[in-house]
Amino acid sequence: MNKLVFVLILFLLFPVVSAYTVGYVVKNPNTIGSNDASVKNELVSGGHVVTFLDDVSFNAFAYDLIVVSSDIPSVSNIFDNTKHRTLFLSGAAAQKAGLSSDFTSSVRRRSEIRNIVHYITSPYTLGDFNLYTSTGNINYLSGCKASGSYSLASHDSDSNRLVIFAVDSKSKLIDTSCTDRDKTISQSNVFFGLIEANKWSVESKDLFARSITWLMTSGLTDGDGDGYYSIASGGDDCNDADKEVHPGASDIRKNCVNDAPTIKSASPGTIVNLLENTQKLFLIEVVDDDTALQYTWKVDGQTVGTGQMYEFRKDEGSYIVEVRVSDGSFSATHVWNVMVRDSSYFSCADVGGTICASNQFCDGSLYFVSDSTACCSTSCIAKPFSYDDVRETCAVKELGLEIDLDDFSRVTYHPGDTIDFDIQIKNRLDSKSDIILESYLYDLTKNQVVEKIKDSFDVGSDKTESSNFVLKLPYDLDETHQYKILVYGENDDELCNQKDVLVSMSRGSIYVIIDDFSLDKTSYVCGDVIQTSVHIKNVDSRDRDVSIGLTIPELSLNQQSELFDIEKKGENDDEKKTFLIQLPSDVKAGTYKLRATAYTNGQDFSSEKEIIVEQCADETVQETPLVENQITLLGKVSNLIPSQIEVKESTINTQEILFGIILFFIALCSLLVLWWFLH
Repeated sequence: MNKLVFVLILFLLFPVVSAYTVGYVVKNPNTIGSNDASVKNELVSGGHVVTFLDDVSFNAFAYDLIVVSSDIPSVSNIFDNTKHRTLFLSGAAAQKAGLSSDFTSSVRRRSEIRNIVHYITSPYTLGDFNLYTSTGNINYLSGCKASGSYSLASHDSDSNRLVIFAVDSKSKLIDTSCTDRDKTISQSNVFFGLIEANKWSVESKDLFARSITWLMTSGLTDGDGDGYYSIASGGDDCNDADKEVHPGASDIRKNCVNDAPTIKSASPGTIVNLLENTQKLFLIEVVDDDTALQYTWKVDGQTVGTGQMYEFRKDEGSYIVEVRVSDGSFSATHVWNVMVRDSSYFSCADVGGTICASNQFCDGSLYFVSDSTACCSTSCIAKPFSYDDVRETCAVKELGLEIDLDDFSRVTYHPGDTIDFDIQIKNRLDSKSDIILESYLYDLTKNQVVEKIKDSFDVGSDKTESSNFVLKLPYDLDETHQYKILVYGENDDELCNQKDVLVSMSRGSIYVIIDDFSLDKTSYVCGDVIQTSVHIKNVDSRDRDVSIGLTIPELSLNQQSELFDIEKKGENDDEKKTFLIQLPSDVKAGTYKLRATAYTNGQDFSSEKEIIVEQCADETVQETPLVENQITLLGKVSNLIPSQIEVKESTINTQEILFGIILFFIALCSLLVLWWFLH
């Protein structure tokens, strides 16, 4: 009973965590006996994948482990057990494979543990125990045995009849005469003679599972799956719970060896030029698998510090700075040569300064060095952008007037979009302020205002007021430029503050826009001809093919022009087309939408105009035909004149005009002469 409890505890503490592919050699895969079915169930319950194989030649390398049924008399023509991890249930097959010189069988229930040093039987004590829950058939190996083998469990009264027998890799197998021992086994084998698996005791199931584990790992444990076995199981992995820690790790902190500390990096560089009485931080980065490291800093041989870093500050002179880091057994050192001088002795680079450009200013102190009058001790900062095209900017910001606005810097806008944002003004001054707010959409690239909105209101002391600004982005904005929203606020005492936010722009797929869309008039009657002009503009960086469509949806009038080419932005990038549209004679009075649309291979662009159709007279209105030199309506499907045909002004003969004027003057003179003669 105590043994059973112990085994159950082992199952809880050492569960099978690795799954293997198992090839199970049987007489006939289509007719599986109860013993083989029970063995398979044990393997599957351990998480393994089992495939029944016929007793003919197969590719054993396709499986992690081969199990040989008790019904198989030999594996000599099936696979080579010396090259594959093999578990024999068959005593005959194991004997012929070279594990022993003989085999036998009996009907029993009990057995005896013979070796408790080996992994398979290590949880047990020497002596008898039950193999089966009731009497059953058992196979044994007997006679002489292979070298490098382990007799683990035997017949309870005959130690030479082995029921569990293991052969380690690199052992030599034998023949039936016990004389030939020249066949070396490269993979371990196990003989497990308990062929009636449906009768296995708890101990037998555990021994079977441990036999599988030993075959695959030689009993060593690899808890973290890094391919190295734990020190506790006989391996050399110093931390079997971390797969990055093992003897083969390239990181010296994780290779299970007490390596000497390595200084990976040091700052500043080896040769250091410093201004007199200037503070400089010296530090190193150390690689070591030990946590307790000792640091010793020296200047000219004198110890000056013991931490991981050291602050150096000296008068003019030359110095040797050295650091030594030790793990108690090994150490590493690093040395700097330090020169401390007056600033005029060095170039700007020597003292670690930065020369500021004309459009920058120094964020620290200026050094008087040999090669520049603009050598900055820290960094150079770009001068604030000058908004030259706005009415006024804030040179000195009054923090008592706090400006806060929505952050839309992460939103990408497209031409035509609306930026709707709120501006909050908090008055932290002691008195009420009359605030004027000016908000600009500003083109930073061209340095000019694109759009401007203005607002004004009173803000009480320690109060906050909000103003909503809406800026519509023009369609012809250049997406290659940079834009910002600038908000400027000023009170009646001329105290000011300002804030700006970057606007992210993308052209999107709008390539051609309608810049202007006009009508000859807004009021018509039935049968009238509407004359309209559509002015389109290419805002893209390459030529585009475009067609224009005109529609009055309520009257089912629609037509689309042929494609025509318009050149890219900056060249001949606009086109004006004039069209005639005749209203039906039976159109009802009312207001209608006339829509013009520019079609490209991008996003279509539309613009609408309202037209008013007045009440027609009671009598039938005849449609006014268009004369040939104006336009000819095409068909009766649409009363919309094709847009690719433009209205042409009538050709006027100047000779006919001159002749008419002369005839007019002759007639007038004749009338004057007649009037004079009669009077």
